Amino acid sequence: MRKSLLLGAMLTSSAMGAMASQTVQLVNIYGQCLDVGEREGNIGGSPFLARCEAGKASQRFRTDGDVLRVADRCLDVRGWAGKEGADVIVASCSSGTSSQRWQRGTADGYVHNQFAGLCLELGRQAGPARLARCSGGASQSWSWQPVK
Repeated sequence: MRKSLLLGAMLTSSAMGAMASQTVQLVNIYGQCLDVGEREGNIGGSPFLARCEAGKASQRFRTDGDVLRVADRCLDVRGWAGKEGADVIVASCSSGTSSQRWQRGTADGYVHNQFAGLCLELGRQAGPARLARCSGGASQSWSWQPVK
């Protein structure tokens, strides 16, 4: 059984949630949503925090297996850089791209990149989304709110 070191404790892979296919908004503890931007040309841009709006397409993530998709765009890691501090970006979806694979932490809502073994981090203040060691901190805690 695969084990991952997260939050200073050993968790079995059963503690990491496989993402059932659904549409969600990723909401941080301050009530802000992860947003990929409305422009089609945001490819290569960084997701950012915005006021949550249920009908806003750029905040509606479709969980397709282990991919987080907004329309035809996916969350990815710039340059496949599997290291702490690497930028999380909006990219064209490409099947088989390991840097576009994410897992949901069932206990604390973190978003774990399978390629890098690190978590999506985006602080309350403006700044780029990036990969960081999974710490369970506020900047890594996400609520997965289903939307219709």
